[in-house]
Amino acid sequence: MGKGLLSDEEKTAVDNVIKPREKREVTFACWGQTTVKKKKVERIVAVGKWRLYYLSFGKKGPKILNDNHLMELKSIKSSDNSTISIEIGTISIDLESVESIKLITAIRHSYEQIAFSIPTEDRFKLDVTPESLSQTITPPAADSLSKSSGGFSLVYQSTCNLLNVPAREDVCWDMDHLLPSNRVTEFNMKEFEQPVTPGDFKALIESLSYNNYFTGFVVRDYKLDKAAIKVIADMLSKNSKIQELVLSNIDADASGFDTLALFISTNKNCALTSIDWSNNSVQDKGLIALAKVVGSLKLVSLNIANTDGTSKKGLATLVGSMAKNTGLGDSLKNLNLSNNRLEEAGSVPLAQFLSTAKSLVHLNLANTAANLEVILEALSNQSELQSLNLSGNKFNPKIGAVLKKYLSGAKNLRELTISNTMVDVQTLKNSIFKEVSGNQNLKDFKLDISGNKLSVLGANMIAGVAESLSNIKTLLAADNDFGDEGLIILCDALQNNTCITELNISDNFRTKTKQRSEMIDSLCQLLSCGTNKIEKLDIAASSADQALKYDLIPVLYTLPNNGSIRMLNIMGHCVGDRGGIALGKSIQTNQSLEVLYWDNNWTRIVGLQAFKLGLERNTQLTVMPLPILDVAEILKANNQHAELVRQILLSIEKLLFRNQTLKRRAEGGSGGSGRKSLDSSSSTGHGHNNSVEEAPIRGDAESFLKVERRPMSPADHAN
Repeated sequence: MGKGLLSDEEKTAVDNVIKPREKREVTFACWGQTTVKKKKVERIVAVGKWRLYYLSFGKKGPKILNDNHLMELKSIKSSDNSTISIEIGTISIDLESVESIKLITAIRHSYEQIAFSIPTEDRFKLDVTPESLSQTITPPAADSLSKSSGGFSLVYQSTCNLLNVPAREDVCWDMDHLLPSNRVTEFNMKEFEQPVTPGDFKALIESLSYNNYFTGFVVRDYKLDKAAIKVIADMLSKNSKIQELVLSNIDADASGFDTLALFISTNKNCALTSIDWSNNSVQDKGLIALAKVVGSLKLVSLNIANTDGTSKKGLATLVGSMAKNTGLGDSLKNLNLSNNRLEEAGSVPLAQFLSTAKSLVHLNLANTAANLEVILEALSNQSELQSLNLSGNKFNPKIGAVLKKYLSGAKNLRELTISNTMVDVQTLKNSIFKEVSGNQNLKDFKLDISGNKLSVLGANMIAGVAESLSNIKTLLAADNDFGDEGLIILCDALQNNTCITELNISDNFRTKTKQRSEMIDSLCQLLSCGTNKIEKLDIAASSADQALKYDLIPVLYTLPNNGSIRMLNIMGHCVGDRGGIALGKSIQTNQSLEVLYWDNNWTRIVGLQAFKLGLERNTQLTVMPLPILDVAEILKANNQHAELVRQILLSIEKLLFRNQTLKRRAEGGSGGSGRKSLDSSSSTGHGHNNSVEEAPIRGDAESFLKVERRPMSPADHAN
């Protein structure tokens, strides 16, 4: 037997050499003999936390000959207690007269701390004879792994060492504390403090390869180059736990998505049930590659909306593959193909798939140039569908007839979107309104007929069927050229409707006529009559030619007489300070309004001050995005008002936060039993003063816009 274990002096000398690389002492080290140029020489093998070191020891002390990361380990072979052969990286270490069993145990222990989740087939090969010499190695406790994102930080630090990238302390802290304590199992790149360097990114993603904690991987609105895509693809070829894959708007090209699909297809243990590649240039090449993957997966959700540059060929191949996957019809619940070209070539195989899609709940075919006759016919036997979006596909009488048949037999449909379809008034009446209102299976229905230029005829038609609309809860009829005359008819007819709780008639004010004052009176009557149940009202203007300007004032002064409106959107009406003054007065006595949007109304300091005064006497309003566009105009006109504006906005946010706190207390905390909030952010302190207080107002609009973390829209407050 050789020298065996190192003496204390030798161990100290080895530690001093290795510490600069490991930042800690080695866990085990021993002597062994090898042959160099036909001569027996003494060598040292040292085991660190992450690496294996091979050293010589001369008169000047130890010298590292090779060091490799333990994840580069390929095989270990030993036939007795004194010989060992190690293949690691690009080298082989063959030793005699060595404490082989103790060395193997030390290597396996360090390896297990970073490779605990790697399956046997992907580990290094261990050949020890007799097997009785191979000791049992205990992996990290399952309880500790569950409290540390599946031991992510252990693997991440090791991976950083492998890649020679500094490990980020903030990442380790988040993984050990923040995410597991909040039970976050979605790995979202926006979760980490930015910027994330290419080295950081590679270390993070590679650490996911065998992670058993995270079930979702999300990269959204995040530019990724080819190298980053390759890293993700490699991870997906190994990971067996990730179910949700979101790569939306990542600026990758078709070749990148082709690579992703190829690597996913090689993973026999792939767990993916949800794929979102929306808002990318996937193109035909990427979709055809995805088709091969979809053919073998039991997806629950597939979103390839707006895959720029895609022709009908790629989409037809994809839906054709879906049709051939017999299991997909039983599993798929959400399908979004919007803003791609289906046309006839894709519509036929899609219809074939839909005829067998027994579990489909949400279907989005907006702007797909689809053959709706074929598709709607295929949906006739579909009983689970709850949401159908056909917007942007041009309607004709034949489509109306098929849609009529489908709606008459629909059992669970809750939402139909046919905006911008140029549907004619007669088809809308006979094929949609009558069938929806006549089908008692359709409850709490949401109907979007926006952007169809229905004009006064459309308003008349809706008014004519208003009394029978007993199951339509949400009616979105924006941008339909109703005009003053049409709105008078519509508002008068809806006064006694007790089913509609959300009404959107925005962008119907383009042409001001002699009937404008009568229209305003009708709108005011709709708000003050007390016989309808409207809780959400959207009367915004998206352009200057739609603005009501001072005509809006009477509507605002009607709010004290309304006890049902909880959300109001009056953005874009250019009503000026008089609007702010009217709002400030009205909210002092209004007892229902909780959510308000009123930006882009030419509000200046006087209007803001008047609104603040009103809010001081209001405890109901909890959600109101700051009027940033108006504030930007104030600062642009006169930077000297910056501090005054800042103080006003700070006061407004403090008051909103006060109201949120009062509401939570009244409901018995965030888990109270009060009415369902119109917006989840209202219970999380959106109005907290820090968003203003932390950033001083500067004179330019761009810098001031950074005060608000995210502009909010009425869509954020949809149920």
